[in-house]
Amino acid sequence: MSFDVFRYAPIIGVSWFTRIVLLLIFLTMTESSFSQELPKIGQVWTGSKAEGGIFLPPPVGLTDEVVFVVEDVEFRGGVSKDNKIVGISTTDSHFKINGKAYIGTPLGEFINKDEVKLVRGWGHYLPIDEEWFAAFDYKTVSDSLKVLFVFKYKFTY
Repeated sequence: MSFDVFRYAPIIGVSWFTRIVLLLIFLTMTESSFSQELPKIGQVWTGSKAEGGIFLPPPVGLTDEVVFVVEDVEFRGGVSKDNKIVGISTTDSHFKINGKAYIGTPLGEFINKDEVKLVRGWGHYLPIDEEWFAAFDYKTVSDSLKVLFVFKYKFTY
């Protein structure tokens, strides 16, 4: 004996089309409610911290490190003493910002390459958009210098 939910919910209707649409809506809502979102800068971190991990936000700060995965991309973040996210970064070449992957991209391919800045002892960086930055090493700036990682951080200087 099987239980037919549609028999007890006549308002929903019994057509196969209605059943499929409702099933798709349910699955979409279920999937989105379980997917992890990227934390925001300043958000309180409630997860665990990486044992012995240190995150180095610019300009050469030291914070506890957290590691998390969002949509199969591994991120590392820094957490302040009051457990707030101070920075997020990834070296995962699959991560895309506004539909484009940046890891390994040469500086010469950026239209704003003249905006590159240096944080002494840390490296060069360049804005990608309002939140994300491309990070390069500390070497002399040239068009062949490649993005090592991308990061979010609120600069205060």
